[in-house]
Amino acid sequence: MKWLITILTTALTTTGCMLESPNPCENSPIGCDVVPYTAPPPKPSQPSVTPTAGTESITISYATSGASYYFVHSSETLPVGVQNQIETTSSTHTFTGLDPNKEYHYTVTAVNDSGISPPSTTVKSQPGVAATTLAVSPTTDTSNTVTWTAVNGADDYIVYMSTATPVTTADTAVNAGTGTSYVHSGLTAGDTWYYMVTPRNEVGAATSAEVSTEVLPQTPGTLSAAPKAEGGAVTLSWTASAGHDGYNILYAAGSQTLAYLQANGSTKAITNTSKVSQNISSLNINQLGSYVIAAYNSAGNSVYSNVVEEQAVPRIPQLQTPDVSKPGKVTLTWIDNNGVNSFKVYRMTGSSGNPETAGTLIATLSGSTMTYTDTGFPAYGGTTYRYSVVPEGGGGVGNIGTRRNAVPTEPAWETIVEDVQIYNTLQVAGTSTGEAFVLGNEWNEPTMDATLRKYNNVAELDYSVILASGTNSQGYDRALALTVAPDGNLMTLMRHTVTNMPSHLTTSGTQLVYVLSKIDQSNGSVMWDVVINPYTDAQWTSVGTYHSFANSKWVGLLADMVVDSSGNAYVAWGSTGASGWVKYDTNGTLTASYDRVADTTGEILGRYSSKPAVVVLPDDSFFWFQHVEKNSTDYLMGSKWASDGSVIFKNRTLDVSRLAYYNHPNWERRSVTNGGIGVGGRGSNSRQGGTAVADAVGNIFVAFTNMTDRVLKFNSEGTYIGGTSDGIDSWMDEFVLATNGQDIYVVSADGAPDMNPKIARFDNTLATK
Repeated sequence: MKWLITILTTALTTTGCMLESPNPCENSPIGCDVVPYTAPPPKPSQPSVTPTAGTESITISYATSGASYYFVHSSETLPVGVQNQIETTSSTHTFTGLDPNKEYHYTVTAVNDSGISPPSTTVKSQPGVAATTLAVSPTTDTSNTVTWTAVNGADDYIVYMSTATPVTTADTAVNAGTGTSYVHSGLTAGDTWYYMVTPRNEVGAATSAEVSTEVLPQTPGTLSAAPKAEGGAVTLSWTASAGHDGYNILYAAGSQTLAYLQANGSTKAITNTSKVSQNISSLNINQLGSYVIAAYNSAGNSVYSNVVEEQAVPRIPQLQTPDVSKPGKVTLTWIDNNGVNSFKVYRMTGSSGNPETAGTLIATLSGSTMTYTDTGFPAYGGTTYRYSVVPEGGGGVGNIGTRRNAVPTEPAWETIVEDVQIYNTLQVAGTSTGEAFVLGNEWNEPTMDATLRKYNNVAELDYSVILASGTNSQGYDRALALTVAPDGNLMTLMRHTVTNMPSHLTTSGTQLVYVLSKIDQSNGSVMWDVVINPYTDAQWTSVGTYHSFANSKWVGLLADMVVDSSGNAYVAWGSTGASGWVKYDTNGTLTASYDRVADTTGEILGRYSSKPAVVVLPDDSFFWFQHVEKNSTDYLMGSKWASDGSVIFKNRTLDVSRLAYYNHPNWERRSVTNGGIGVGGRGSNSRQGGTAVADAVGNIFVAFTNMTDRVLKFNSEGTYIGGTSDGIDSWMDEFVLATNGQDIYVVSADGAPDMNPKIARFDNTLATK
């Protein structure tokens, strides 16, 4: 259309057919039937260009009359061509996404149906910079860091800051140059600051949005930790922070680093800003804990303090009123053992003072124990004793609670009565502190139980344990020996039918066995045990048929045990079929043995003897007595071995003048009238009463049931010194001898029908005391 208008205008001019009056085209061969002519729009006035702040854009405005639309031409260089043009009907146009580093040139032409105007005057402009994206973060308790994104075309950045909002360009300003961050320092912890950043170029500046932050709080002063005095917690202390809203304490069990606490620690928040100490009881009392603290406000946590480690001490035990209701005893009980590894019990004489410093430590107990019975009083008669209980844990010694006074009453002899159906023989041992141990076979229908009991020094039962159990109602099981070993534990010797022996032991025989055991005296548990079986099944059963009834097995084929100062145990036996001894060390290992039947050295008498009487002398030598009978003549033979097992002498007939058989009438009554157990018979199965002890200097005292002198004395080399029957000649049951190193005690029963128990005491010359 635009070129057609131009052609028509030219043709009309050539033919002279212009639309004027008079009509020159009236006679024209081409005629004059055309539209009226409209002139193209005039040249637009000089455009106005305006950069738009913060948008990287330029707005151009223009106007002229008679224009239907416009072409807006742009170029980064001169002259402005028509290659970059925008067609628009608007009298303004905005160019966006421009580069603030460049200048842009513009011209405008107006257009209508008649044509295009000449181009306007060329104008130029440069866009402004865009606004930046702003952020601020608290850095320390005296600084904040402001950061922003780089803006294209910015010559520099101005940072405005204020403690009030909104920030304006009238507030404190810092030219940050071309960087994209600024550290605002010298601040006060906890103050709030507001920031704005304006990037600038030649055109102007663009204002950012406002950001703000609180300055981080001051780091709390040196953190310290100590066990809480009352126990059960750790007390943390620190110097107060500034600019904070509270504190966060991180803690964890064990020795930990700050990194570990930050990643895995538990948090205790404190909102009281004036607080400078805190108890932490969340960890177990028996755990070491690690602790660290930081102050906080809306900006976050301060720098963390030093890490400290501490463990709580146990809580104070609450000692109750002592129980003095039982003679010779004061029973203490207390409350609270949380975190306690051990308790120490102290006692002093008197009703005031601190037993833990002025008194004596009388017991150290496990942390699980919260009672103790005191029985070791130096005096009675209204004497007052004062007690304290001190807890100890991994964190140290806890505080002492209430101290208590008690006045014990003097103890008296007490009789122990156990509710069992039948005791088939008993063995008894005791300690220097008054504990007593009783070993016996109890017939508790339908079982026969080998039972060990422990009693404290005021006859109270500490425990009762069954070492073996079976259904042997004949009662062939028997307690043979019981003694306290040098390490404080117990050594026991039992005879069991095979069906009644401990189930974990084995033997090739089917009749009876001896079982040697080491027992933990604190609880009665078996530390080790071994089977000793020196007889064949036929030898075991021969004693059962020797007399008129099967219960003769109660007295037949017995054995004895003694223990030396190192804890080695000797077990000795003897009968018509076998005779000898074995030696086990303190760990239950067999270290030596002796077979009397196989030994043909020395005198042959005693190769088939009854149960020997054996004793360990103060130098740990081992002495063996054999009471034998041959052709109605009684002999007492002896052998002695050194502690290393070497022979000192063997199978020697000892120089004894009073070995004649002593026929107590009640023995014959029991053996003949009652079909009894044959205590008075002369066969080797009958002589079962052998027992021996040694005093502190090595003199030996021995008793056999059927000797005229009921107790004999020998020196350590086996030389006979003397004997006695004074006051004990009518006693008919097996003797038990005991010594305190000086005096000799004899225990048995008299010959009366009711078999009354008896005890006699002699000095070491066998004079009656």
